[in-house]
Amino acid sequence: MTELARSPKLSKSFFFGLTEGVYLISNVGDKFKPSFAEPISSADKREEQWNRIKQARVDQQLCHVFVHKKDFDKAIKEWGPCDDKQG
Repeated sequence: MTELARSPKLSKSFFFGLTEGVYLISNVGDKFKPSFAEPISSADKREEQWNRIKQARVDQQLCHVFVHKKDFDKAIKEWGPCDDKQG
């Protein structure tokens, strides 16, 4: 799996520094899916996307960034919050 970055937190500056088209997945969610999982938008839609991140309450949380859609899709398919895996 080609993970580009794992940020200590999804800050606004980290988010706005991401390249358009890479894939972002929050590390927060329920046992069925992450709270936020989208490809990074173009610059003109980035503020709108940041607002969705804030609404999902995943800002300032851990995140994963993937270069390839196949890795993004695999991460979503294998999704499970970290707490569930500590078992």
